[in-house]
Amino acid sequence: AAVWSVGTRLAARDDPAPSRDPASDAASGAQTIGELESSARDRPDDPTVFQRLGNAYLDRSVRTLDPSYNDLAQRAFDRAEVLAPGDLVTTLGRAGLAATRHDFAEALAAADAVLLDNPFSAAALAIRVDSEIELGRYEDAETHLQAFLDRRPGAAALARVSYFRELHGDVDGALVAIEDAEVAASAGSIYDRARLASVHGDVLLGAGELREAAASYRRALGLVPELPTAVLGAARADALLGDRVGAIRSLDALVQRTPLPGAAMLLAELRAVEGDDEGAAHSRDLVTALATLERAAGSNVDLDLAVFEADNTAVDPATVQRATNTYTNRPNIYAADALAWTLYRSGDAAAAAPMVEQALRTGTDDGQLRFHAAAVFAATGDLDRATAEMARSAQSNPWFSVARQDEARALAVRLGVDWPTGPPS
Repeated sequence: AAVWSVGTRLAARDDPAPSRDPASDAASGAQTIGELESSARDRPDDPTVFQRLGNAYLDRSVRTLDPSYNDLAQRAFDRAEVLAPGDLVTTLGRAGLAATRHDFAEALAAADAVLLDNPFSAAALAIRVDSEIELGRYEDAETHLQAFLDRRPGAAALARVSYFRELHGDVDGALVAIEDAEVAASAGSIYDRARLASVHGDVLLGAGELREAAASYRRALGLVPELPTAVLGAARADALLGDRVGAIRSLDALVQRTPLPGAAMLLAELRAVEGDDEGAAHSRDLVTALATLERAAGSNVDLDLAVFEADNTAVDPATVQRATNTYTNRPNIYAADALAWTLYRSGDAAAAAPMVEQALRTGTDDGQLRFHAAAVFAATGDLDRATAEMARSAQSNPWFSVARQDEARALAVRLGVDWPTGPPS
């Protein structure tokens, strides 16, 4: 499913730092930023200092998921651009910043500018592929992903192969590729190994392999104990396996130390399932507050919020318009699904149906997208198609959501599709 930041799903470096100590990594990052800030004060006319500072802020943003570092990175890159207009190191930094903010059109343009001069830039190749995927340009992404593999085979390229295969319904191939990525990164930094283990958990979770996913997330947490994406993934797996109270406890601690809207979304849904209406309302307010912070830092979060809003708020014309704008600007399968689901929740299943076709155009086996399709087709009276989509959701991954289990099960019963009555044993 869509995630709050494409970086958390795809990022992996081919040239990781050699450190094996996550505490040392964190301290070193803070020290580097402090040293670079001091250098910037001492050498205000040196563009290389501001380029390095911008990249340090950007790396910190990715590691902490704190959007305030994006604004600092923007200021550093702006100063570097003034001092050395057109320098490709700055252009590459801006490409990474744009991708982190989900401005993939800008990210793609900047990455392409770098690749005109240096076709072997691993960072620019990665940003190009990520951006094309997020913009729904899957044929271009496939071509450029192959070029990435040919020029710079390694963990970064293989992680993207895994995601691309997953998007196209090849779950077994996705698992092979992420396992290969982990092998390729085995001599790298402990942080990169942890992130790949967390991504491996994401692929397993998407395939409905809940216990295996939980084990992968805990392997990541054994390397970096508070890695936010792994904490979130482990909580989701635990909740689906039946430990909702433990998942809520873990997520509550996570959102207190890390501004991760995806964690607040899951927390709101779990508290609602547990009957804690006051706690659920508080978590929904937190989602809104964190989204406001993201927007203030220049991030586009409308896609990440769309399905959550459709499921947890009254869908009004403004909500539909936001989902429409999101699909217009970022026409990938998840934006198509978000628009379809928003239209469906607004009562317009007929308008949702064409968007369902767009959401399924890659052949994805995403259980949530297949469930959404089934609900839309059932509402339009196409029961044969609804039954087929519901059966595919049940086969691929009926555990796509704790909050939607009752709704999915009710639709499955209506359509005569077998659906699990509880978590896997």
